[in-house]
Amino acid sequence: MLQFYFLSILCNALTGLTLVFMDEDGAPDGKATVGWLFRNAIFRLITGILTALVGVLKILPGIQANHVFLFGDFLPVAAGLAGGFAVLLGAYRASASADVPLSPAVSRVFVQGKKYIGVGCVVVSVLHFIFPHVLFL
Repeated sequence: MLQFYFLSILCNALTGLTLVFMDEDGAPDGKATVGWLFRNAIFRLITGILTALVGVLKILPGIQANHVFLFGDFLPVAAGLAGGFAVLLGAYRASASADVPLSPAVSRVFVQGKKYIGVGCVVVSVLHFIFPHVLFL
């Protein structure tokens, strides 16, 4: 369905930009001059929820009826789920009153490597927009 296709592209791009411009503790980066949108906690929360939800829903339908369902949208699904979880984890850690204990693997991937996830989300959304029918995109 084209609606999920465009929603996936938009959510992955917004989530990627949000992750790139967030600070290490999950708060928005003060040096970023991108604008007020990425500094808004409610925007980050809605973006994270919507991206994770679209990532889950993107597993089900393909763009066309003869599209390969299992592999056709693998990278947008993976980017949406990882990006949505990283944004939600950052929003939770920024709003929590106490320090949130995380396992070393989750901390390394989703906290320390969130800028890489953000860049990956933006790259996947651009590639998915340019090549909609390519396998694994």
